[in-house]
Parts: sequence; C-alpha cells; structure tokens
Amino acid sequence: MMETDIRWTRTHCARMDHGGCGILVGTKNNRIVKIKGDPE
Repeated sequence: MMETDIRWTRTHCARMDHGGCGILVGTKNNRIVKIKGDPE
C-alpha cells in the first residue's frame, strides 16, 4: 500500500481526555488503514 493511496482526515480522540487530542485517520476504500498523532 502506497502512502499516496491513503486519504488523511483530521479528527480528535475524546476518550478520557477533555482536551481532545488531535489525530489523523488514514482511510483507503472507506476503511481505516492507519492512525497517527496530528503534529499540528
């Protein structure tokens, strides 16, 4: 799987953290294939 095939969406994790940590969710063919921290 090439990194360019992944669509990245910014979102947040609200579980146990009222500040909502930023995460990036990578999807391909409407399926989550990767999750990583949002550096911004």
